[in-house]
Amino acid sequence: SICNRTMKIFFMLLFGVTLSVRGSELFLDSIYVGENMDLSGPDACQLDDGQLFMSHLIGGVNRFDFSENKFVLLGVPEMQYYISIFQNPLTRRVFVGGRGQLAYSDDLGKTWSLFPKENTPQIDFENVWAHENGSIYVATGDNAAVRPGYPWGVYRSDDNGESWYLVQEINCSHNDIFVDEEGTIFLGCTGVPYQNCLYIKRESEVQFRGLFPDVFLWNIRRFSEEELILGMFHSHSVLFNKNEETWKTPKALREFRRTENVLKTKNGYLWITQEEWQDEEFWYISKDLTTKTHISSNHTTFEEIRGRVLFALTDKEGHLWIAKQTYGVYRSRVPFEQVVGLDESETNSSTYQVKYESGVILTDVAEGESLKISLFDVAGRIVASSSQVPFRLPSRVTRNLALFWLLEIDGEVHTGSLYID
Repeated sequence: SICNRTMKIFFMLLFGVTLSVRGSELFLDSIYVGENMDLSGPDACQLDDGQLFMSHLIGGVNRFDFSENKFVLLGVPEMQYYISIFQNPLTRRVFVGGRGQLAYSDDLGKTWSLFPKENTPQIDFENVWAHENGSIYVATGDNAAVRPGYPWGVYRSDDNGESWYLVQEINCSHNDIFVDEEGTIFLGCTGVPYQNCLYIKRESEVQFRGLFPDVFLWNIRRFSEEELILGMFHSHSVLFNKNEETWKTPKALREFRRTENVLKTKNGYLWITQEEWQDEEFWYISKDLTTKTHISSNHTTFEEIRGRVLFALTDKEGHLWIAKQTYGVYRSRVPFEQVVGLDESETNSSTYQVKYESGVILTDVAEGESLKISLFDVAGRIVASSSQVPFRLPSRVTRNLALFWLLEIDGEVHTGSLYID
């Protein structure tokens, strides 16, 4: 499901890039949560009508009121835990998954009901894939069974959550699930000790088949119609041909042996790695997986925003949201694609032009207008700023560098990117 994907993969992107613009309120609005919101283990989802819901492990489900700029508690039935929130893209039914409990709403969150316990698998509804054809898949492991008779494995519902059946028992810790248009299930697991980390089951097959022993498969992402990105831990990440079941390691990924997360962006990928005993590192990977750009380390970004990252997502307008334990929920004021991107033609959103020529920054702003222009590198550090244009870049600014510019004119903010050749 798109909702679950965004929650799990956007947290590093927002923390590593958008929040790294030090002290700049241009990029953040702080939304303080009330006492009725427990920020332990949340999930989040934006519905197809634009509503933004956030669930909390023991604190219920909230809807964000855009007019009031705050979260409002919804009347979801009392559950032991609120683990996930997702929407069926075909029927539009909204679900909140718990531990052996599943709530649903057929009016986009206005009223809620609980499925009968006898019709609900007694598992943790954590790794969910809501297919475009209306089927729902849940991969569960670790804390799988609430009561005997519900083993680790993949469960499926073809009637909008009314009933479920076990696709197959798989005794491994499940990290991710992906189901393609043909109904082929790809299951990512923690493949140690002596277990496989990728399990595949096609519609015509009776059982899952395992590949890649003794590594962790944290992320399964679509690369093309035929290929998937497999974000590995303890091994090189690979590009996997799902039809031929062959794989290769693209040039930009050959140095990465501990991938924590992979995020698809408009112009490429955000890759998060963590070498042993080191801090997380952030990399911007080109769309064809051939080049990489180092961004920043998790522990050197935006000192004002502390606490463990619990979830993040991007909304339909491109703004990024992040929840920090004990510090509340934050969102980016500038849409992601205006801030993070290396292709000037795709990221410039302004009616103004900012250009670089022979060491000088030029704009088409009319003479005499009050302005301030700031240039940032991909780590969010301010490289140069000026209240006058044209202006010459400092000599410390290196060549062959992608920069983002932010232009303030009479209270309005314009953004884009340029390349220093």
